Amino acid sequence: MQFTPRARWLVSFVIAGAGFCLLERRSSLSAQEPKERGSLEGHTAVVSSVAITADGKTLASGSYDTTIKFWDTATGKETATLRGHRGGVHSVAFTPDGKTLASGSQDDTVRLWDVDKGSETAAFKHGYHIRRVVFTPDGRTLISAGEGPIKLWDVATLKEKATLDLVMKKANTNLVLSMALTADGKVLGTGHGDGTLKLWDLTALKETATLRVTDKPSERHVPSVAFTVDGKMLACGISHGTVKLWDVVTGQENASIEAHRARVWGIAISPDGKTLASGGWDGKIKLWDVATLKERASFTGHTDRVYALAFTPDGKTLISGGGIQTKRGETKLWDVAALLKLGAGK
Repeated sequence: MQFTPRARWLVSFVIAGAGFCLLERRSSLSAQEPKERGSLEGHTAVVSSVAITADGKTLASGSYDTTIKFWDTATGKETATLRGHRGGVHSVAFTPDGKTLASGSQDDTVRLWDVDKGSETAAFKHGYHIRRVVFTPDGRTLISAGEGPIKLWDVATLKEKATLDLVMKKANTNLVLSMALTADGKVLGTGHGDGTLKLWDLTALKETATLRVTDKPSERHVPSVAFTVDGKMLACGISHGTVKLWDVVTGQENASIEAHRARVWGIAISPDGKTLASGGWDGKIKLWDVATLKERASFTGHTDRVYALAFTPDGKTLISGGGIQTKRGETKLWDVAALLKLGAGK
């Protein structure tokens, strides 16, 4: 059978189109996304912080909608909604015994909550917008930071016991965006809005090092930090999407990876110290081998932005918080083993 030139062009176009559709279908299959183990919804604005008790039974989520929610991790059911802040909640943290939750907000207050009763037990002024709160491992001291000095509070008396001087720059450009403690509670790491990391000796109550992460104005925010389990390395995420690892003793940068297409707001390291999780404003969550910094898994965690990450104490579940700014907040639970298996198969 003879085809005219126009007919031959039409046949070629149809065949090419069919091949393109088949290629598209194969690509979509190979780019399979994991299914979360659970999705906890109810916040009306982005979930900015997550925390879990040491026994792994209770999860807390703090949101820009000014509320905090408690969740039963076994059933995925909401057990309490805490109200009291007049601004968005930026950070939540449990005491080691899991009996008390601390929250920090842009309303300049720190609030303490009874976990069993779901009620507020104390509220006190930090004096500035609060970005992060963290308890020392013995549960006796609460540290709060944000737009101003870093303050240490006596949990028993609720009195300020010490201040780590942080001379604020113009327009608070060096505000504290992120904070982490070593497992022994001796070293505090803080990430700032001017592209620096700072290390603090909590025994001597003084700054021991300032690490310059970046000099580029577009990359200056350091919104997430986490220590490795042995406390020898500090991981950080910056606003350009890069994840870096620093040697705590020498102050030298050990590694740098282009992890995301937007700022890395969430960093977490698994309890066994082997896996680093990063979450970005590109909606992606990625898992990395801490020893080699090779990517082990990559998937879409949230439809818009990832703000917070945490591993459960047994390391089997990764918790992520995110959502769409002032429209919806969501907390998701992911099976770590399944994520690593899926990542290995790609």
